[in-house]
Amino acid sequence: MTRRIFGDLAPDYYAAGFCVLPTEHNEKRPAKEIESWASYGSGPPKAEKRLEWLNRYGERGLTLLTGTEIEPGILIAAADIDDDAFVSVAREILGNCPSAKRGKKGITFFCVVVKSEGLKSKQLRDATNKVGADILINGRSTLLPPSIHPDTKKPYVWEGKPLLHCQLAELPELTARKLNLLKKVIASPHVRAIVSGVTTHDAGVAFVAMLVALGCGADEIGTIFKSLLPEAYDGDSLRELDEWIESAERKGFASKGLDARTKKKDLLALVLESNVELFQDQLNRGFISERLPAGGTRNLLLESEIGKQWLRKLHYVANGTAISTQTLQSGVGTLDAIARFDRPKERLYLRVAGGPGVVFVDLGREDALVARIDSVGWSLTHDCPFKFYRPPGFQGMPDPAPGDFNGFRTLLGLDDSSAALVLAFMLNCLRPTGPYMWLAIEGEQGSGKSVASTMIRQTIDPHASPKLRLADNERDLMLHAQENFLITYDNASGMKNDISDALCSLATGGGIAARKYYTDDQLRVFTFARPFIINGIADFAHRPDLLDRAIPLRLRAMPDGERRPEKVMLEEYECIRPRLLGFLFDCVSCALRNEASVSAPTDIRMADSAAWLVAAEPATGLRPGLVLEAIKSAQLEAGFDRVMNDRIIIDIMRLTEKFGIVGYVGALFDALSPFWNQQDKSTPKSPALLSRHLARLAPALRKQGLLVDLTERSNKGKRVKIWRADQDPTQLLELAEVDRGHAARETVNRRVFDIQIVPGAAQATMDAAKSASSAAAEKSPETQATKRLPTGPKRPLRKKANRSSAKRKHPKTSGRGGK
Repeated sequence: MTRRIFGDLAPDYYAAGFCVLPTEHNEKRPAKEIESWASYGSGPPKAEKRLEWLNRYGERGLTLLTGTEIEPGILIAAADIDDDAFVSVAREILGNCPSAKRGKKGITFFCVVVKSEGLKSKQLRDATNKVGADILINGRSTLLPPSIHPDTKKPYVWEGKPLLHCQLAELPELTARKLNLLKKVIASPHVRAIVSGVTTHDAGVAFVAMLVALGCGADEIGTIFKSLLPEAYDGDSLRELDEWIESAERKGFASKGLDARTKKKDLLALVLESNVELFQDQLNRGFISERLPAGGTRNLLLESEIGKQWLRKLHYVANGTAISTQTLQSGVGTLDAIARFDRPKERLYLRVAGGPGVVFVDLGREDALVARIDSVGWSLTHDCPFKFYRPPGFQGMPDPAPGDFNGFRTLLGLDDSSAALVLAFMLNCLRPTGPYMWLAIEGEQGSGKSVASTMIRQTIDPHASPKLRLADNERDLMLHAQENFLITYDNASGMKNDISDALCSLATGGGIAARKYYTDDQLRVFTFARPFIINGIADFAHRPDLLDRAIPLRLRAMPDGERRPEKVMLEEYECIRPRLLGFLFDCVSCALRNEASVSAPTDIRMADSAAWLVAAEPATGLRPGLVLEAIKSAQLEAGFDRVMNDRIIIDIMRLTEKFGIVGYVGALFDALSPFWNQQDKSTPKSPALLSRHLARLAPALRKQGLLVDLTERSNKGKRVKIWRADQDPTQLLELAEVDRGHAARETVNRRVFDIQIVPGAAQATMDAAKSASSAAAEKSPETQATKRLPTGPKRPLRKKANRSSAKRKHPKTSGRGGK
């Protein structure tokens, strides 16, 4: 027979002045048929309504409606502690709790509040923004034993006395001070360390300082602190507790407590009493984390203008006066010190964060809503385990909406391949971690490079200044990365080698050390992984290692009759922007769903990014395999252009047109350098620089079918083999050992160069090269002058010639470039 829980117990609760309601089947809420049930908290149901409920819902469970005035001016309330870690400390703060009930987890303490206090229901969140306790006062309901828990299918049980067996005077009173103290304890970032009983010293010192600032006495602090420690705790914190309290009082925390309500509150007291927390980020900067009324959090850099403005407002609201500049600076300095030395280090993220199976995107809105994307889909929420930072210029995103990529593709006039490249880059930006591919946009004037860059930037990471000039040094580059998630460099015409190397590190997340200021020798280490866009007319990036990390995109010039004003295009972009964002989020969800089952491609440099794109591809609507095909084709074409724009490589390709070559780098340098413009800074000025140049270009050359093998250095220099993919690497021409001191050196070099590209067998070509060298030497002015010498004793002349020859040949064994 089904037990009549509501039917049997409800009359007794009504007689005691409580308001109870029947529950919905297998739910915690009151029965769905009871409309506006929260209104019964101010006026209990009439007798006929009760009788109707008893007859209709007698077998249901029963739930207590809080906020009911059970005696004049006294309301029934409940403190629902969701986390077991806070049960003991909540019991100590609330006081004697004779009546409580337990269900699946945690505990619910029953208490009373004075109506004139004006307390409201609220959620108390912990340092990770999870609900630690739920205070039920104004028309909120809570199930009573022996109702059945909908998850466990087991009845709730009483701990202590059932509520009906308690006198009203026995229940603890929930005051504003107790509520605020419980809120601060639950929200403290130090509670978890104390509860664990491990490394409690630093956490204990900061926690005790907070309690002192809240006006707690030594006995109350001791009770609260002990209630948090595990039962078997045997550390030193309890013995050091009195010293911590005295230290906090000496530092003036006591004067900032809750009892100092009649005094003008100083800045430190206001901050410590506000619903905020202090912490330091990975760059050791002090931050305030403010909990917003809507439910999200906002993280403010203390030393920024936004952080100072927040502190000015806080002081004005409390005191009705403006804070002086000196007081503000002093307060910021103190708060920054507390954040950096007494608070834990938290990692801050720009725009995109995530972990296994989930991605969060900061929408940049005032209500702190973020987009949560997982394998099922995406939604907007305040519940985010990651801390986001919004630097100056950070802008908000529109609400995403279901859509597709076609509108954006049409707006930019992209063909299939270009559309795949743009979409690949945008999805690559929404990975939760690096490395990231970067987008290299080339095109002549009027091709829409800048407007395309702006639209892509404003979709992923909207900013007040979406375009920057390419940084001139590594320090500025890293400062750009510190304040921007997606960086756009507009109208680049070239870059220095150190900037090219720094951009490679930026794409992969490598660290860069730069001077903190130009006037000192302190180093500041930056470690960021950021996607970025660089656009220009042509050939602004030239190093192969940077190009291998790129998604090259070439835009064609718009015909005169098809050009549209940028303002019109941006207005149309704003209309399609929400749908574009929703489409990208759908693709990210697909990538998260397939990521574990996709193997990283082995024929592309950025394998992790490529695997992410393959995982997202089913949601893009593109032909399977098109994304990677487009990237590899674009990289191959960009590499070919890079090779064909290099004078050194052009000469080497001519040199190896018929046969591969082998020899010392110095001999190769001597064979090619006479034909180079020595004023051209791009040409190597020594064999060593030529060797580095070849080593750097070897991967790009390999893609073009030219193979370079640099062997270990010997006492004669470093040897090199260069041959084409269709040539036999065992049949190579030996480079001539050119005498650098010979008067006919340039002629010999030119002959060697010309002869080695003539068709013929390898041996015949080498013989021809040697004959050409001998003939050139025979016709040289030095040789002709020797022939015209008068006849006579030749021994002294031979000795002199030998000494001169020895001096000329000495560089061959000096180790410099194989001479």
